[in-house]
Amino acid sequence: TGLIQLKNIIHRYRKQGVNVYLCEANARVKTKLHKNHFNEILAGNHIYDSVADALQGIAAQSPSYNRVAEA
Repeated sequence: TGLIQLKNIIHRYRKQGVNVYLCEANARVKTKLHKNHFNEILAGNHIYDSVADALQGIAAQSPSYNRVAEA
């Protein structure tokens, strides 16, 4: 299924040290993500309602992101 493929992609990126964030999923998709424990798979609360929320969350988690965004 698509969820299995998404899990595989996330695991592959995480092995490479890449953080994965999801945003703008509709209610049905969010429900499936939560039921399938994607918060744990994504290593934290990396599911956001909007791109703006994702950028704010990333900035709050990573001081280095703020320096890059301000440059």
